Amino acid sequence: MGDYRPISLIGSMYKVITKILATRLFVVISDLISDVQTTFLPNRQIPDGPFIINELLARCHHKKQRAMVFKVDFAKAYGSIRWDYLEDVLHSFGFGSKWRSWIRGCLNSGMASILVNGSLASEFQFHRGLKQGYPLAPYLFILVMESLHLSVTRVIEAGIFTGVRIDPSTMISHLFYADDVVFIGEWSQDNLKGIMHSLRCFSLLSGLSINIKKSHLLGVGIPASYVNEVASSIGCSVMKAPFKYLGVMVDGNESLVKAWDDTINKLKMRLSKWKLKTLSIGGRLTLLKSVRLPPPIYNMSLYKVPKTVLNSMEAIRRNFFNGVSSFYALNRALLVKWVWRFLSRDNSLWARIIHAIHGLNGQELSASHSSTWSSIVKEINILKTQGIDIISHCKIRVGNGRSTSFWNDLWIGDSCFRYKFPRLYALDINKECTVADKMVASFTSSFRREVRGGAESLQLTQILDLLGTVILSNMEDRWELD
Repeated sequence: MGDYRPISLIGSMYKVITKILATRLFVVISDLISDVQTTFLPNRQIPDGPFIINELLARCHHKKQRAMVFKVDFAKAYGSIRWDYLEDVLHSFGFGSKWRSWIRGCLNSGMASILVNGSLASEFQFHRGLKQGYPLAPYLFILVMESLHLSVTRVIEAGIFTGVRIDPSTMISHLFYADDVVFIGEWSQDNLKGIMHSLRCFSLLSGLSINIKKSHLLGVGIPASYVNEVASSIGCSVMKAPFKYLGVMVDGNESLVKAWDDTINKLKMRLSKWKLKTLSIGGRLTLLKSVRLPPPIYNMSLYKVPKTVLNSMEAIRRNFFNGVSSFYALNRALLVKWVWRFLSRDNSLWARIIHAIHGLNGQELSASHSSTWSSIVKEINILKTQGIDIISHCKIRVGNGRSTSFWNDLWIGDSCFRYKFPRLYALDINKECTVADKMVASFTSSFRREVRGGAESLQLTQILDLLGTVILSNMEDRWELD
């Protein structure tokens, strides 16, 4: 029974009802779920988690900061959730009694039966868990996981667990991808015990039991013997770098050719010669397109692939089917996408982490130390020396001006105001003000003193002339490619 995996066959009417509820819930779910959860929600992507962990570990190595990474495994997560706890979560999030009764009705209506020697046994009712194929299940599950996030937040506020502090206003302590949970914190045995106690409390309440044997602990800057001792004390396994997280290798040196051996071997298996002989041209092309999905695509979306590896991958694909787009172009395009997301300020967690770790401001692209982000910035600079200036083609279209930095962003003219009008920038107390801040109040209201004659007066006249052409609207600020 321990290996039992339920498969639900859901009727059409049931699917219609739950699909309607799921469609309604989709409208508000992003406002309820914090940005540490990166699945089932718009503008959140699978590689965000590995990217953040890579940057955090690179910073720890650079600062020689001791840290831990604790990957938690939940046993049969979807099938273990207690319905009474789920209803309490929905009530706490403000769902009305009618909505909760609909959810309760959907859950209680399910019946199950098992095959015994090929014959169906009597039906019985479920008493916990979410059904596979149930359109509402992903959203209900991440609402339950959001309660874990809120619990961990309170634990951190109480000083029971301490995450990795990046700057006075930024600390990262955990990341979720559905039931895939990773805790990142300062290295200490008390810190680990604190999060273990919190997880046990959550387990008792929610029904989600922790499979401690399949959970893994990594120590950063910690002797292996001490990591083994601590892992043994709680019963979990030891994880060594590099390790795989959400299908991506993390905390390794991906510039080495041998780091891509697994990717090349999987590509060879997918495009083996015997398939070449048995498939038609259309079949080969279909299979070839499927190869662009995991595993190669996730690693290529984070790391610059060495030329030797790209040549090997191209040779394997060319022998199978010639005349399709190159892996080289795909790799560069995927890396440039991170830059576009960074510039366009999608307000995602990974972008805020990059700003905090590397001390970036406005449209600045730089890196304070070697990391995944630094390799992407380096690639952008290489393309610029080859005559492809990607940043110059990214422009801000100001709408209401609330998300555009007045001094630090290039939003009007040919350079940022902080460089074009340095005397006025030095006078302004609020150097992080937005365009809206400056347009709705007196321009000099945030200056530490009055503007004097000479260069200051001249720059004030010039900037006021530019601002005289600006008209704000009700639209959100957005980025565009010219």
